[in-house]
Amino acid sequence: MQIQQSVTINRPVSQVFAFVSNPDNNTLWQPEVIEHTMVSDGPMALGSKMRHVSKFMGMRVQANVDVTEFVPDHKITFRVTSGTLPYTIQYWLDAEGSGTRFTYSAVMDSNRWLKLAQPLIKPSAQRVIEGDLARFKALLQK
Repeated sequence: MQIQQSVTINRPVSQVFAFVSNPDNNTLWQPEVIEHTMVSDGPMALGSKMRHVSKFMGMRVQANVDVTEFVPDHKITFRVTSGTLPYTIQYWLDAEGSGTRFTYSAVMDSNRWLKLAQPLIKPSAQRVIEGDLARFKALLQK
């Protein structure tokens, strides 16, 4: 199951990337996130490890997350290495005029439970991501 949505933000790519690559900022634009903290030392980079706890559809979702791709000012890929639901999140940033096109992609691994629940999960996840991106844009354009 894949969900992908984009938003254009009236800020340079470098500013948007600096904000989104700091896990401390996640709770500012993703109210479903309870905790998103670095476990490894240093700033986010390829190989960084994080702990992520959030709520989704009334469930508490816990995950250990690795940064599997990190291209400054362009792309970050997060892969869940253990947790409730296996998934990959990608952030793409591209210059669009004087602003930034920010694309959020979530790919959840297929399993029997997910295939059966997809008609319920996907619309809910799309609404969550849509709201997150609206908050993200509003926060960065203050």
